[in-house]
Amino acid sequence: MSQQQRVVITDLSIHGVGFTCSKTPKNGAAHWLVIATDKLHLSTRIRVMNVREREGQADVGAEFF
Repeated sequence: MSQQQRVVITDLSIHGVGFTCSKTPKNGAAHWLVIATDKLHLSTRIRVMNVREREGQADVGAEFF
């Protein structure tokens, strides 16, 4: 069963990604991240390292692994 969620990328580096989302992930959880545009396609695993909840959404910091 797919549990995809659209997120808004706020920071992207060689080591990890920052994003906001409507469903709060658990610290330490592993997920697949897919970024796709007409000129870019990135698919990689991430591990949630930091979650800050605020007003119906969450700010998340995750590392690539």
